[in-house]
Amino acid sequence: MFGQRKEPQPQDQLLREVHRVAKIGTWEVTADEELLWSDETLDLFGVHPDAFTGSIDEFFGLVHPDDIERLRRLEDFQGSESDYFKSEYRIVRSDGDVRHIRQTAIVLRAGDGTPRGFSGMVQDVSEQIETEARLRQA
Repeated sequence: MFGQRKEPQPQDQLLREVHRVAKIGTWEVTADEELLWSDETLDLFGVHPDAFTGSIDEFFGLVHPDDIERLRRLEDFQGSESDYFKSEYRIVRSDGDVRHIRQTAIVLRAGDGTPRGFSGMVQDVSEQIETEARLRQA
């Protein structure tokens, strides 16, 4: 089933608030390519929870066209020797706003070492990118 959201437990309320303030969300891709996003990730990407299907294609539909090819190359990452990767890319929200996303992820492995998916976090770093650009121009 696509489009499931990770529902926080009551004790996670403080953590959810920290994620909201820091503009951080979490996600997971299962072995069945089911994409699971936290509420914070949905918010960062400007996606209404009821409209989210959770497909990989839907995710790539949000990625800035100039960043799609580079990001798609990461899909084959599970065959790599390292289980950890970082990437930065832009998204285009439904309101047209372009946001800069920093992503950190790991490959999830079964007991026998075979890849069973990915898990990671995304952070909206748009303000940092814009500040750095202004400082370079000054």
